Amino acid sequence: MKLSRLIWTTAATVLLSSACTKKDNQSAITNQGSGGDPAFIAVNSTAPETNTIQFLDEGRQPLVGAKILIGYDANDPFNGNELVTDTSGLVNIPSDWKAALPVTVVSAGNVRTTYDSVPPTTTTLQVSAAEGEGNLEVKGNTTDFGNLPRDGMVDFGLVIPGFTQKKLLHFDISAVVSPSVDTIRVAGQKLEIPSNLTLPSQTESYIIPIKLNKPRYRTYVRQEGQHKFFALHGKFPFKKVIDDVRGGKSVFEVVNHFEFLSGGMTEVGVNKSGGRADMSVAPVGFNSSIAVKAPQYPADKSLLSLAMAEIDGMLVPTDLKRLLPNQSLNLKTSSAAAAAHVLHVLTNSQNLAGESPRMAVMSADLMTPMDAEAEIASGDEGIRILAGGSLAPGAVFNQLSFVLQSAQDSAAPVFLDMIAPPQIEPNVVKMQAPQAPAGILPVATYLVLSEVEELASGKVKSERRTRLWEVFTSNWVDAVRLPSFTLNRLPNRKYRWEVMYLGRSADASGAGNSPGTGVDLLEGITHVTRNAADF
Repeated sequence: MKLSRLIWTTAATVLLSSACTKKDNQSAITNQGSGGDPAFIAVNSTAPETNTIQFLDEGRQPLVGAKILIGYDANDPFNGNELVTDTSGLVNIPSDWKAALPVTVVSAGNVRTTYDSVPPTTTTLQVSAAEGEGNLEVKGNTTDFGNLPRDGMVDFGLVIPGFTQKKLLHFDISAVVSPSVDTIRVAGQKLEIPSNLTLPSQTESYIIPIKLNKPRYRTYVRQEGQHKFFALHGKFPFKKVIDDVRGGKSVFEVVNHFEFLSGGMTEVGVNKSGGRADMSVAPVGFNSSIAVKAPQYPADKSLLSLAMAEIDGMLVPTDLKRLLPNQSLNLKTSSAAAAAHVLHVLTNSQNLAGESPRMAVMSADLMTPMDAEAEIASGDEGIRILAGGSLAPGAVFNQLSFVLQSAQDSAAPVFLDMIAPPQIEPNVVKMQAPQAPAGILPVATYLVLSEVEELASGKVKSERRTRLWEVFTSNWVDAVRLPSFTLNRLPNRKYRWEVMYLGRSADASGAGNSPGTGVDLLEGITHVTRNAADF
C-alpha cells in the first residue's frame, strides 16, 4: 500500500476522535464571561420590566427590531400575536396570551429560534448567532516540537478550535477534518493532507527512510472576531500502526496507538481577510492522568473516551482511547487545566460512511523509494491521504450517545439509549424519547434544522452545516408541533433535522445554576443521545 496514504489515513483517527468530542457532560461546565454559550431559556438574566419578555443575542445584548411570533402562525391562536422588540429588546406580554405557547424569534444575523411552551410571564430569552456564509482562513506554522529523534514515532501537529459546551453539540466535522488540503511530496509522490494537520521535520523508516516536513496549517472559521485555537502535539509508532492497518484493523483499534504529549491555546483575531498566527504546541504538558472504566455494552457498538481539559475557558481534548467492554485504563490530562472531564462517546462500530470501519487504504501499493524531501506544493492535486468516504459525516455522526464525567468520577458511565431518527411530517417532528436511567434527570429536548453542503478539496470529503432553526422544549417529548415556516430549499443542498435529548446526572454539582447568573438549561447537562434525519 502507499505508505503515505497509510500515515495520513491513520492520522485521520485523531481528527475523527476530536470530531466525536461532540457532546455531553457529567460534570457541569460553566459559561465564563459575557461571551459564553447563549441560554436557551435564561430566566432573569438581567431582570426585564414587569409584564415583558426580553430577547438577547449571543453576546447578551438586547435584540433590537427582532420579529416575535407567539403561537403557530399570524393571528393563531389570537390576534396581534406578531410583535417587534424595542431598543431594549423588550416586548409587552399581550393580554390575550393566556397559556403556554411557542415563542419564535427571527432577527438578522441570528439563528431562527423557537422556545416551545413558554408561559406568559416575565422572562428573558436568548438566541444563537448564525454562521457566516463563507469560510475565513486562519493560517500559520505550528512550532516548538523540540528535537525529534529518529525513534520510530511519527510526530504530528493538529490545529483545532477550542470548544464550548454548546459548540460541541453543534460540532461540524469540517472544523476538525479540514475540507481543504495541502499537497506535499514524499518520495516523489504527491499526497493530499488535511490543511490543519502539520508535520515537524523528521525522518523515520518503514522499509525505506521517509523524510517528512509540513510546518504550515490552514483552518477556517465562519465569523469575524476573536477565535481560540488549540494546537496539539501527538505521535504514533510508525511501523506498528502501518502493520495494524495493513492487517485490517479498524480505525477504533488503531486509535489506541496514538499518544498526545502537549498543546497550546492561541487567540487569533479574524477579519474579512482571515487571520494569521504561529501556534506553539508546547505550553501545556499532558502530565497527569485520569482513571476511566468502560461499562458492559453491545458488541456492535464502540466506545471512545476523550480526556477534555478546560484551558483558557475552552474545552480541548488531551487524550483519546477506545475502551472495550468493562476495560479500565488511564487517559492523559494536564495539571494546568482549570478542570478535567472525560467525554465518553458510544457509537455504532460500522458507521464509517457506510463502509467497513477499516481505513480505506487496503488496496494501495507501497511507494517507490526516492530521495525527495517532503515539501509543500500548494494548489497541486494528487494522491488522497483520506479515502473518499472514510471520514465522511453521515451515519457516523447521526446516532450517538454521550456522557461527560468529572475526572474525579471513575465509575463506568451510564448511557442514555440510542434513539431512532426523527420522523418529519408537515409542521410536526416526531421522536421516540428514551427511558431515563436511574439517577439521570430529563432536562430538555433540543431540535436543530440545518442546511448541509458537501465539501471537497481534491478527494477529501467533508460537510458544512448551517443552522437554520433551533427548537427547544423543556423535558423529553415525543413530538413537537412547529410554527409556520417556509423553507427555501436549494437544489445542491440537503437538509437535516437533528434531535437531542438532554439529561443531567442527579449527582451533578449544578455549576452555572447559581442565583443571579441566569438559568441556562445547557449548563450542567451530563447526558445526550442524538440522531438525525436528512430530507
